[in-house]
Amino acid sequence: MRADQIKPQPSQCDFVPFSLLSADEFQIDAWYTFQRDIRLESIPDEPVFSKEELIQRTESMAILFETENWALWNSEDNSLKALCGLKHWKRDQIGSPVQFHITVARGHRRKGIGTAMLGKIAECARRDSLVNLNCYTNSLFPSGEAFIERTGAVKSHEDSFNRLHIRDVKREIVDEWLKLPCNKHNGVKTGSWTGAFPENRIDEICEFYQAVLDAENTEQRNKGFRYTRDVIRKLEKASLAGSKKLTVYAVDPINDKLLGFTEVYWNLLRPSALSQKYTAVLPSARNRGIARRLKAEMLTRIMQELPSDASIGTGNASSNKSILNINTEMGFKLHTVQKTWLIETDDLVKFTDLPPVRPSLLKNSSFTKRV
Repeated sequence: MRADQIKPQPSQCDFVPFSLLSADEFQIDAWYTFQRDIRLESIPDEPVFSKEELIQRTESMAILFETENWALWNSEDNSLKALCGLKHWKRDQIGSPVQFHITVARGHRRKGIGTAMLGKIAECARRDSLVNLNCYTNSLFPSGEAFIERTGAVKSHEDSFNRLHIRDVKREIVDEWLKLPCNKHNGVKTGSWTGAFPENRIDEICEFYQAVLDAENTEQRNKGFRYTRDVIRKLEKASLAGSKKLTVYAVDPINDKLLGFTEVYWNLLRPSALSQKYTAVLPSARNRGIARRLKAEMLTRIMQELPSDASIGTGNASSNKSILNINTEMGFKLHTVQKTWLIETDDLVKFTDLPPVRPSLLKNSSFTKRV
């Protein structure tokens, strides 16, 4: 244990498994209070989810991911001190990354709890013979970044999260972009879908997602990940829980081939808070102004149909300069930065001073084998 680590007392480290499916009413209330307070701390200017909404959103993600979580309870008032866990895609995605998360409540930080939870993560990663893990840090919590850097983790990726208030939209830019592409012989036809993708387009949409991922996956973040009909439908089901989706698309006017699309989601109870989830153009159709046209079409619809106080939040890879430039021209402002970190299990074990384990004990209760 190095000098910059605080070794927690054993009484602080009584981690217990946590699942909404088996939690009682009081535990669920404590979990909701914990999650609500973290959200208020990280994005104070956005609406807070109700308990019912947060449960629905969390349960919907079980469609996509296998998870294993542990809680640290406060014996004095039965509140949650901290929550940690592992998450990865279902087994149909071989080689997909395993993520871990650690969140400690305000008032309980800098007491060694995070380090103890890292030990729990390392223990389970070794149990499941995981070679490496990844995690995220948020620029609104700089201590989290400093904490994970000490483990020897390496930053692999950075995403910027930006926000645009509809009242700040530069209307003249939107009007100009609605004319794109300028070359009439290289034009597009636009349209929209509400809700889930149409069944007659789903195979083409799978191919579209895969083409974009393969072209931009220079960092090998999701090597081996494959988009299938099942994956797309599961993603939609999870994202549409309590929400609506609007997709604006562009196709080739001659052969009707899908060239690009952009989509936004909003909660039915909070139509003024929109989330821009995806904007992409096929690699072969880029540099024609299609992305700008799609963004302009989407903004036009939003300004016509949703409240004037609406705002749009979006996340983009910091390396994706083209989309970042488009968002800047539209008036998006940087809100926060999320960094992705990679760490080898062996390094995490060494950092947390886990004792050696006999090979026969490995995979005793494998997280990666559960359905």
